[in-house]
Order: sequence, then C-alpha cells, then structure tokens
Amino acid sequence: PWGRLIGHTKSQHPPPPKHHWELKTKHKTSAGFTLIELLVVIAILAVLAGVSFAALGQARESSSRAKCLANMRQLSSAYLSSMVDRNGALIPSNEDAGGTATWYNLIEPYLGLNNAASVNWISLSCPNAVAGLAEVGVNSSTTSSSRATYGLNSAIKANGAFSRMASLKTPSATVLLGDTDISPNKEWTTMGIQKSNAKAWHKEKCGVCFFDGHAEFVDASFIKSTKKAEIFWKGVE
Repeated sequence: PWGRLIGHTKSQHPPPPKHHWELKTKHKTSAGFTLIELLVVIAILAVLAGVSFAALGQARESSSRAKCLANMRQLSSAYLSSMVDRNGALIPSNEDAGGTATWYNLIEPYLGLNNAASVNWISLSCPNAVAGLAEVGVNSSTTSSSRATYGLNSAIKANGAFSRMASLKTPSATVLLGDTDISPNKEWTTMGIQKSNAKAWHKEKCGVCFFDGHAEFVDASFIKSTKKAEIFWKGVE
C-alpha cells in the first residue's frame, strides 16, 4: 500500500514550469553586410591592391635595372676589348680615327655574337628607355637599327689628352658610357653622352658604366652638376 501511495503521490506532482524564455520560439533571420562592413572590406581590398601594385612595380624596376647594368657591362667589355687591339687608343663617340664608322660599328665584332651584322641593339638597350621613347612616339625598331640607347663619353677624342687609356688618372671614376635622352627632333641618334643629354631613366637615377668595367646608377643631380666633373667626364684631376 505504501508503495502504491508513494507512486500515486509522485504521479500527482505537476512538472516544473518552464521559464518564459524557453517558451519563446526563436526566429533568427539571416542579414547581409551592413554598409560599414562593406566599406571596411573595400578599404582592406584597396590596401592589399595598393601593396600588390607597389611590389609589382618594384619588381619590374629591379628587373629593368638588372638588364640595364648587364647591357652596359656587355657593351663596355666589347669596347675595352677593341681598345686592346687598337694599342690602347680610345674610340671616340662619333667616329673612329679615320672618321668612317661609329663606335657601335667598331665594337660589333667584340660582342661575342655569331653574326655581327644582325646585332639586335634593342635587346642591348635600357628597357626603361625603350618604353620611354615609345611613349613620345619614337619608333625604336627603325631609329635604333645601328645603335642602343647608351651614349659613349663625348669627351673622348681621336687625338688629344683624352685619346688613350693611359691618360686616365682614375678609370673607376670616369664614365665610359651611359643612359642618354633622345634628340630634340625625337630621333634616337645619340652616339655620345655628356652632362646635357644624360637621362635618368631609373627613378632619378642614370645608368653609367666606368672605364674599369663596373656599372652603377648615379643620381641625376650629380650627373648635371660640376662636382668632380673633370674626373667624371675627362678622367683628369
């Protein structure tokens, strides 16, 4: 009896009431991005794009500089090799001692190419210069058929103080060749480089190669100044 009474008593206890929040049915609707969230996402994407473009630009410039330095070293190596065969006589920028050929013509056999008559001078030119000339309407394929974008030191003469390698006091500080600008009539005909036509094709830097064979980029402000001009251009104190 006690068992039945206890069981009956337990069965009479009502279940505990549910809390009011448990009785509510939750209806959660999905919402899209708010305007602020969209603006934040757009801003982040813009920053990432800016960083990517900047990195791409730096990589492109680094590649261009490496190509430019390699070209100048190759041209200078050919020039210095030809000078040995000329018993130390320097080739002027406009013509040889007999006045019949440019310095580009005279170094062709020393470029190490199988067919010197088919030298691709565009491939031996500064990439930034080729792109810059195209922007101002210069057709590099026709105007550069016999030369690259680099000019030889215009101070070199067929005769005189600056006509032989032995006359140089500081070969490592004297310009052999470097980046040049186009002529006023938009023709790519420059054979020589001097203070007036040196061109900074690399972010205020002008590529130059020295008589000892090393190449580097020099500030345009230094190129245009007269500081150490005698050594820089003429190889004398």
